[in-house]
Amino acid sequence: MTLIQIGDTIVASRPGTVVFVNEQYSDSDWVNGHENNVFIQHSDGTRMRYTHLKQFGVIVEAGKIVQAGQPLALSGSSEIQAVIRIFIYRHSGTVPVITVLILYL
Repeated sequence: MTLIQIGDTIVASRPGTVVFVNEQYSDSDWVNGHENNVFIQHSDGTRMRYTHLKQFGVIVEAGKIVQAGQPLALSGSSEIQAVIRIFIYRHSGTVPVITVLILYL
């Protein structure tokens, strides 16, 4: 288990192209489905989704190429009350295949 705080930097796990960014939900908006995201498309056709990011804390833009270890966003707590967590999903097409990493505090 890795401990994180709101505002910690989240980095790309693999190189790819940012295809979607959403950072509209506040850290006090705990409505199910209200989550700030960054989606990265990889050369092998998979897509990673970084979820529960800080409102206006996304550092990258859609269409930009990122490298492994490059900062993407700041951690937040959108959607889930009193829990800070970052989900990173691997997608094949539009279906989440594997939850790669979950960080809780």
